[in-house]
Amino acid sequence: MKSRKIWPRRHSGSFAAEFVQSMVFALHPGQHWADPEVQARRLAEIEKEQAQIAAYHQRAAKEEEDRINRQEREKFATSGKY
Repeated sequence: MKSRKIWPRRHSGSFAAEFVQSMVFALHPGQHWADPEVQARRLAEIEKEQAQIAAYHQRAAKEEEDRINRQEREKFATSGKY
């Protein structure tokens, strides 16, 4: 996706204003939003993002399960009861 950077930056003395001016904004496809190429690119971006989110949640769930299992093993190992 194309993006643009506003240049030169204007200095207003406001940190917030300067921060926003330094950001790069993606251009909206405008009248081409319904083009198959634009839709395919957006679909690919959405699928990639969803895959990343799913991987994060799987990893987080596994880490939590491992942590709970480790804590339970330590608890039973210190109590001497099995």
